[in-house]
Amino acid sequence: MRSRKEMEGQMSEMSGKHAIRVFTLNCWGIPYVSKDKNSRMSAIAKHLLISNLDLVCLQEVWSKKDFLFLSRKCHSQLPYSHYFNSFVTGSGLCVLSKHPIVDVYFHQWPINGYAHKIHQGDWFGGKGIGLCKIQINNLLVNLYTAHLHAEYSSENAAYLSHRLLQAFDTSQFVKLTSGDCDIAILAGDLNTEPHDLAIKILNQNAHLVDSFYAAQEKSPTCIGTNESSRNSYSPAKELKRQPGGKRIDYILYKKSRKFDVEVEQYQFPLPDRVPGCSFSYSDHEAIEVKLNCIPVVGSSAVTSDMPDAELHSTLEQAIEVCNDSLQKLKTSQRTYISLAVVFALFLFVSLFVELFFNISQDFGVSYTLTVISFNILKTTITLAFTFFMMMGILWCRSERSAILTGKFSMMLILKRLRKP
Repeated sequence: MRSRKEMEGQMSEMSGKHAIRVFTLNCWGIPYVSKDKNSRMSAIAKHLLISNLDLVCLQEVWSKKDFLFLSRKCHSQLPYSHYFNSFVTGSGLCVLSKHPIVDVYFHQWPINGYAHKIHQGDWFGGKGIGLCKIQINNLLVNLYTAHLHAEYSSENAAYLSHRLLQAFDTSQFVKLTSGDCDIAILAGDLNTEPHDLAIKILNQNAHLVDSFYAAQEKSPTCIGTNESSRNSYSPAKELKRQPGGKRIDYILYKKSRKFDVEVEQYQFPLPDRVPGCSFSYSDHEAIEVKLNCIPVVGSSAVTSDMPDAELHSTLEQAIEVCNDSLQKLKTSQRTYISLAVVFALFLFVSLFVELFFNISQDFGVSYTLTVISFNILKTTITLAFTFFMMMGILWCRSERSAILTGKFSMMLILKRLRKP
């Protein structure tokens, strides 16, 4: 006997309306670091298996083993899957689908944090935006998933320009690749709050609509998707500051000339704790939306609810952030070069000591310890010199080029908007 949801879906198709259930979750799946990872992955797989979803976007699935586990466990309900491999550790992004995935592409962002900040790991993931083209009966869906650079500290805007440029790059990618699809959906952890510039760029430049605001039905408690009081992993410090948490996970959509979209439901589909356990499914909340794709009768052009004046203002602010970042980068480059020069002088002095001071070899153990200590010091100085030289000459230039690429693209759009 068919379920009520299946019968509703068939009736929708007969009327020409397509109902699509979309799910997204940052799984917090860092091997050996994330708490209760294996138990949580099992619980996530169990939920996906019984939820009658059409499209699933997951972030921070850093282990290929976890992806294979999820795709195998959910195969009966979500038989199509794809993992976006990238750089050293992989992007952490994957898609599970009830419907055929007909094409895929991954676009890596040119700016992705810092290689020397190993504990953060954004650079090693080679983050970017993944695209799966999915055929749902006669509907072609562009499903995008992304995980923007983490904030790490609400009081530190060190990565603001990185996140902003990633958002702009994503908006351009969606805008330039969604022309042939019937509906575009972007789901993921965007690490940006609704009032931030990054989400405004996605809304205004790519004409992506936030399903949270468009939903006909949603619970008033479904707001904070990270560090909220309903999550067992939320830091106590953040709960005191903002008990409701932050809304940084999104499902955005874009209609087309052939199909309009209405958001019937927006919800947190997971309970606050894994059943029978004292912990949550992740340190983020999952989001699920039901989108109704309705055929447009006759010819209709896509119209944006966002006036050009809003995009104009947003891009001007974004360019200011880029300029500020370029100025700070120039200061950082000078600092790195200066430190490289200092360590080069230390290295020269150490070589001078080694060449011109005759250290007697009659000290036995004392002499050996002196030589070992001297070699360790010299190696440390050499490594420091190499690091600061690489940062000053190669890394800063690379980051500058990435910032300028985004800035010049923004300026080009501004120039077009200013034309009468």
